[in-house]
Amino acid sequence: LVILGLGTFGAILGNTITFLIIGLASILILYLALYKKLHKLNDDRPKIVENIKTMFKYGLPLSISAIISGFLTQFYNFLIAIYATDLMIGNYSVATNFAVLITFFATPISTMLFPAFSKLDPQKEKETLRNVFQFSVKYAALLVVPVAAMIIALSQPAISTLFGDRYAEAPLFLALLAISYLYTAFGNLSTGNLMSSQGQTKFVLKLTMLTVAIGFPMGFVLISQFGIIGLIVTTLTAGIPSLIIGLRFIRKHYGVTVDWTSSAKILLSSATAAAITYALTSQIAFSSWIKLIIGATIFLFTFLTITLSTRTINTSDINNLKEMLSELGPLSHLLNFLLNIIEKLTTIFQF
Repeated sequence: LVILGLGTFGAILGNTITFLIIGLASILILYLALYKKLHKLNDDRPKIVENIKTMFKYGLPLSISAIISGFLTQFYNFLIAIYATDLMIGNYSVATNFAVLITFFATPISTMLFPAFSKLDPQKEKETLRNVFQFSVKYAALLVVPVAAMIIALSQPAISTLFGDRYAEAPLFLALLAISYLYTAFGNLSTGNLMSSQGQTKFVLKLTMLTVAIGFPMGFVLISQFGIIGLIVTTLTAGIPSLIIGLRFIRKHYGVTVDWTSSAKILLSSATAAAITYALTSQIAFSSWIKLIIGATIFLFTFLTITLSTRTINTSDINNLKEMLSELGPLSHLLNFLLNIIEKLTTIFQF
């Protein structure tokens, strides 16, 4: 629709129609795959009502959490429209589009964690739950944190490769946005999934309300004073108290916590690789796309060297990662190729 000449209206219309089609298709699939089969079952209305009550008791707090989080996002957008210039909003939009690359690694992990945690009984399988939680944080950090650190180090050549010098502020915005994904090493992706899987949705709602209570006044003050920078700082800091409280909650109720040693090693390896990459690429006078390729190579080599030499990852971890990434479709073949190389390097560094 945009190519046909409808411009911004075409983009909005296309996005709306897409959601409408998906919604109608979902209703049709739900009817054919589930609802028609329900008529063949025995009519046990009391049990159905009881199940519906349980579902509402569990799901309603999560729905409210999503709604008020959406209000907070719209509040930020409202403030940006008032206090930020069109140029800064354009730079921020470019940065957020690049940051989506990190979600390609974060979203599948977050999706897999809930069913994994929900199968465990914290009373009968306490040790298993502790190990699963720690491994989930470690493997999520191994995938997400290095990608975020590399984007921070290479934000300038990455933006320049596609857009040239038209968006001068976008590299800074991108680097700041990527910082939020470093929280993965502190259990940011795993904590909420663990609490939700164990039915603690009311507590999840309380944490969301705390984040919103901090985000509204902080966002107003910082965005009105510093524009886009204020927005990014707000999103980076508003959720930290909720994360800390969530970690304390799961430690108190389930006896689980983050493997801080592994997280520290991953963060240190990523930070060191990012610093070396940035220092070297900033001295290179090549075109942006060449700097991007060289920088990515330097980062991967440095990160793998540090990670393997400090034994942050072992053969068992690589096998587990292969199993986790098998659900990513065609992308899993490329990642498995890289993991096979890392596995061979691991055997070398073990001597």
